[in-house]
Amino acid sequence: MLMNFHESRTPGVLFTGAWRHKPSHGALGALLCAGAFILLGRTMLLFFQEENISMEKIQQAAALGVAGFVFFYFGTTLLFSVVTGYAKRLVISEDGVRYGGRFYSWSRLRWIDGRLSHGGHQIHIGLRSGLFREKQLKIDDGLSQEQWERLLANLKERVLPNHPHLRAGDDAHSVKPVPEAAPEAAEAIQST
Repeated sequence: MLMNFHESRTPGVLFTGAWRHKPSHGALGALLCAGAFILLGRTMLLFFQEENISMEKIQQAAALGVAGFVFFYFGTTLLFSVVTGYAKRLVISEDGVRYGGRFYSWSRLRWIDGRLSHGGHQIHIGLRSGLFREKQLKIDDGLSQEQWERLLANLKERVLPNHPHLRAGDDAHSVKPVPEAAPEAAEAIQST
């Protein structure tokens, strides 16, 4: 089983961790499934109760049906994840970052940072392109200050020399846009 917070003996792997669904997620999944059955039952009552069905009743039944199927999907996903013990694995290596089924090569990343959250440092990454550029890669208990500093030192020693565009730790904030640029632009517009 993959444990949190250890440096791997596998060549090139700097850190491994995992995020597991908690029992409360299973309870939430069961509640969502129960809500789905209520909504779908109500849909059946609205749709099949009368012989002459108005357009308003059809629209209500469709809305309840869609909501019921969405609740059912998310509820069964959460419930299944708890029952099967599904875990999202985090592996930070010299090749990039793998979280669950996704892989982010260092060339796709702008920065990597550890922010205090949920009792420890949680890994955050910033992508160079895409709609959702900032992602939090949660692991169960987070990294301690010592573990984060050791990971940061390994990144600076083994990854950053090969990827000069990449920023890590406190340097990660230097790639974010500076809000002071807006007043300069406003002055330039007013002077023309």
